[in-house]
This record gives sequence, structure tokens and C-alpha cells, in this order.
Amino acid sequence: MIKNTIAALALAATLAQGALAATVYDKDGTSLDIFGRVQAMGLSKHASAWHRSASTGGQGNSIHTDGRLGIAARSSIADQVDAVAMAEWEMDRDGNGSPRARYMWAGIDGFRYGTLMLGKGDGAYYTIAGATDVFTFIESRSNDYFCMGDQLPGQVMYTLSSLGWDLRLSFQTAKNSLNDTPYSVRHGFGAAISARLAHDVTFAYGINYQSLAYPSGSTLVDYLTPLYARARRLGTEEARSFLSGHQPRHRYDLGAALSYGVLGDGLYVSLLYSATVYQHLPHKIYTYEAVASYDFDCGLGLKAGTGIQTYGGSRIVSDLDLGIYYRLGPCLKLFAEAQVDLHSHPERFLHPSAVKSRQLGESLYVVGAEYSF
Repeated sequence: MIKNTIAALALAATLAQGALAATVYDKDGTSLDIFGRVQAMGLSKHASAWHRSASTGGQGNSIHTDGRLGIAARSSIADQVDAVAMAEWEMDRDGNGSPRARYMWAGIDGFRYGTLMLGKGDGAYYTIAGATDVFTFIESRSNDYFCMGDQLPGQVMYTLSSLGWDLRLSFQTAKNSLNDTPYSVRHGFGAAISARLAHDVTFAYGINYQSLAYPSGSTLVDYLTPLYARARRLGTEEARSFLSGHQPRHRYDLGAALSYGVLGDGLYVSLLYSATVYQHLPHKIYTYEAVASYDFDCGLGLKAGTGIQTYGGSRIVSDLDLGIYYRLGPCLKLFAEAQVDLHSHPERFLHPSAVKSRQLGESLYVVGAEYSF
């Protein structure tokens, strides 16, 4: 399936990034695995600013450290029925603050009847959005699906895999300040289905919907959509009134992805197309992404990709992504990645704060080492 199905369930997200797992308990039908990683990286000024390097405040080149620790548990409770749970925490950069949960869910694995999970994890639409998520550090700036973060809290998630088909459904409950962004949702849902069409060729299609909520008097639409391009032509009070009256109450993504191969095993190629619709926005936001990755038996890996986001025929984002890594063993990986801006013009459409926070229109560079366990 695209990247990985949830057949591996508790470790799917981390195995996609090359992590290993150690079984620390396995007795009487109950098992417990521990996994994680530690990264040390040199970041360029704009990469540092994008990831809020605590040591520099994003004002210059920086050494950045990052750590993750996770546990996955499984226990048999009946014939062909297991209780499952997973939690993964990300240590705050440079050791400041408290760990942040990336994944935290519990559920029931009914094997041939599918798996039901409750908590924080990947929404169903990640089947599409994750098809081009192949880099160690570089993240997509072109896919609007990630505007509210990656893993989503407060979800009901269901997956069923059988005979080359993979079905995923998710329901998002109400959340304020979703993933520490200014945005809130009343509810949402996602659905995706993928199928193996031929040897190592997979096609996936999905939809994601969110009902948005705003604090009283908020003009958060400044940061969320290209409506700012229309509002800034007005006076200050007129612009504020316009934005307040045009805050979109819903958004949805429609997308498809076509892939060849398995990530981490030889050649992997993926193409992604998606369209994002906001209420009150006169045009759709389109995303086009393509990636290619090749892993050699000697431990060398090469990655390349491009991401383009357009609105009204103009490019908001246009990136070229490049990466190289070398594995010194099963646990240690050295890597270098770059995200090069190709003359995009986000300032024509988005609020300056949105452009700055995502470092749109800037090129990012990173060199680092990763130890996985």
C-alpha cells in the first residue's frame, strides 16, 4: 500500500521513518515494544526559524536536537480480538518544555474485521498526504492538509486491510487550538481507500472535511486562506470587517495518489494531486507533488521531489526537495536535505505572519545524524 498500511498497526508510523523496535515484554498473549530516535542537526537560518530553534529564536544558523520515545502494546482478550495501544512523545527542541505527544491512542484489533482506535493519530486522509512524505526532516509546504498540523487529537479511527485493499475512516471531535495552532474545529471526518492495481503499483483516493470554529471577533482567516489578498486592498477597518464576515466555516480536501514500490526498499515513486476548498474562497487551492526515492543495498539512499501549490492560476508555493543519506548500521543514519524555493510568491496571497511562520519563499538546508532504536 502507499508508504505503509496499518497492518503493522502500532509501529506503522515509526517504521516508515526507519525506526527499530525492541520487545521488552512478551508473555501470556501480552507484548510491549519500545522504540524511538535521537537527531542532531545543523540547520540553516530559515530552517531554524521554521522549526523555532530554542537556542537562537530562529535568528541564524543553529544546532538542533530532537528526540522521540514510543511504546506499543498488544494483549489478546478473545479469539481473534486484541487490545492495542500506542503512544509516542517528541522531546521539546533543545530540551526546553515538556514532551509533546505525537501519537496516543488505544483500541481494539479485530483482525479480519478491522481495527478501531480512539485518540491522537493520523487521520484517514494521511493515506493520500503521506504518499509523498519521504524525507527525514523536510516537510511539505505545498499541501494545505497540513495547515493545522500532522497527527490530529480527539479522533475515532478505523482501518480495514484485506486482499490488497486498504480502507481508512476517521472522525474528528471538537478541539480548540488544534495542534497548538490558532485554529479550532467543531468536528470533521476523513475517508480514504487504496488498492494495489498491479505489481508494486498502488492507487489511493480520499476526502477530508473540517467544520471550523473561531473565537468571537477573530480574524484568523488572515492566516488560513488567500482571502487576505482581497482584504489588504481595503482600508484597515474595511479589511477587518471583510475578513470577519468571510471567515470560512468549513473546508475540505479531495485528493489522489499513485505510487510505485515500497518506501525504503529500492525504488519508490509517488505522484499526488489534491484540491482544497474553503467556504467564501472564490478559487480552489491545488497541490501537485512528486517524489522519487532509491535505497541501495550498501546503505546509500537518494531522494528528490517537488511540491507546488497554486491559487487562481498563480503559485503560492514552488519547492524543489533534495536529500541524501547513508546508513552506517541498522541504527545510525547520516543525512543532508534541502528545500529550495523556485520563485514562488506567497506574499501576494497570504498574511505576512503566515509567510514568516512557514518560511514560505525561503530555501532551507539541514545536515544531521539520526540514531533509531
